[in-house]
Amino acid sequence: MAYLIRNPAVWIPLTAALLAAIVFCNTLPNDFVWDDNELIVNNPSVHGLSEAGSFLSRHFWSQSGQPSTRGYYRPFILFSYAVDYTLWGPNPLGFHLTNLLWHALASALVGLFILRVTNSSTAALVAGAFFAVHPVHVESVAFVSGRTDVIATALMLVSILLFFRRNDGRAGNLKVALSLAFFALALLAKEIAVVLPALVLVGDLARKSAGGKRAAWPVHTIYWLVLALYLTARFGLLNIAPSLQEKLSPREILFTMPLVFWDYLRLLVLPIHLCADYVVHVQQGPTIANLAAIGALIIAGGAIAFSLIFSVGAQHAAPARRIAARSVTAFFATWIFLGLLPVLQIIPISALKAERFLYLSSVGFCALVGMVVSSEVNRMNVCGKPAQAARHFLNAALIIVMVVLSVLTIRRNTVWKNEFVLYHTTVLCAPDNFRVQYNLGNAYFRKGDVQNAIRHTEIALQLRPDLPQASYNLGVMHAAQGSFDKAEAMYRRAIQLDPSYALAHNNLAVLLYSRGNLQEAKAEWQKALSLDPTLEQAREGLSILGVRP
Repeated sequence: MAYLIRNPAVWIPLTAALLAAIVFCNTLPNDFVWDDNELIVNNPSVHGLSEAGSFLSRHFWSQSGQPSTRGYYRPFILFSYAVDYTLWGPNPLGFHLTNLLWHALASALVGLFILRVTNSSTAALVAGAFFAVHPVHVESVAFVSGRTDVIATALMLVSILLFFRRNDGRAGNLKVALSLAFFALALLAKEIAVVLPALVLVGDLARKSAGGKRAAWPVHTIYWLVLALYLTARFGLLNIAPSLQEKLSPREILFTMPLVFWDYLRLLVLPIHLCADYVVHVQQGPTIANLAAIGALIIAGGAIAFSLIFSVGAQHAAPARRIAARSVTAFFATWIFLGLLPVLQIIPISALKAERFLYLSSVGFCALVGMVVSSEVNRMNVCGKPAQAARHFLNAALIIVMVVLSVLTIRRNTVWKNEFVLYHTTVLCAPDNFRVQYNLGNAYFRKGDVQNAIRHTEIALQLRPDLPQASYNLGVMHAAQGSFDKAEAMYRRAIQLDPSYALAHNNLAVLLYSRGNLQEAKAEWQKALSLDPTLEQAREGLSILGVRP
């Protein structure tokens, strides 16, 4: 028992997991919010395990196999929802507990992984602790639907750890096989896992330059083959491709995403002014800011590539310790870049910027922080007694930073308490975000505050005049106030924007019927029923008019 306590491969992961559990335990009372309603609460396919077999052949956002245009394929996550619902029913506490346990596991794996790569207990402890409490992880942990990044990252870490341990003792082939299996599971959890073969390759080259065994090129080929099989099955057999609905042009990507990239790094270094739904202003051409961002990105990428190539090529021409430090540093810097690469609109995705996208990349960032601290500790150890004061200062600084990060995280967790708190907080940091204004309007309406509901929904409509749902909701809100002329105008506007909007046709029919306009009400109910044969309100309306549906 004493050996286990003294063994850093035991106490470092346990410490990281415990910190994660302590800092995020106040997420457990939180409610379902945002996408949770569509993905879990109103999705009967995950209300048990009876449809689990179909998860492998459906889109992430589909319900009962209906097609989706969002282009996400995450059957492992759907399975996790189904397991949670089987265990807990519609109680959100169980779902939040699952998120918490996965984050604790990921934090433990970060500590274990950094220990394996750096062979430094200090670096591993600092990295695992920073990862466990970092505020930028709140969206991924406190938001049930945010678990995609947490689970994918944890599975990727297991896969990479098994790969790096393939030469330890026996059963090397079994470890590689298990590594590939966890890689496959990570791919089924979130698309971000496509970068794992590149991470494994860069990590293997870094270990080689640090004095490890030669790179395992045949094994690397297998990882790329697994990725090719996944892409073939996803795009070819299942026909689940990325959505092109919100695709940016190459020019817009070039001048917009470098700015987003550098702000991601700012969030890692200085996690303040967090926002659940960022507004990114798409850049149409060059400016001083985006040209500086592009230039800095090229310089940073070139420096990392040069450092890695130099370390591999010059491993016999320089002191081994210096080569090892340089190559491992380059590996974790590359990790940050590769972790963000899939979300920089090279492959179109709906969100231009989100804190959950930083979960994987933060592993590399926390590793670099741990290595810097470890390097300082080693330098102080060489200096001996004169460095005692500096060591105490460093320890105090680390404790202060950890406490500050933990407090920021605990406070940020409360933002995700329920939908009203979430939208009310988010509208302060993103007042020009039509989604947030729209959702806050709905939240106010559910609370019975119709005036504020109308105010925020009107703002959403000003930001997105082509949004039929906002016009429809305004119609419902005006009708609740007795402003029937305004309600009718909004229903007609919603229909003009989307002629297939069955609910708008139905509500317009109800309004027309109340005003004695029976013929037009009949036509609108018939139209609503033709668009949605399951709409019982329209069927009942026609029955009242004596018309057989």
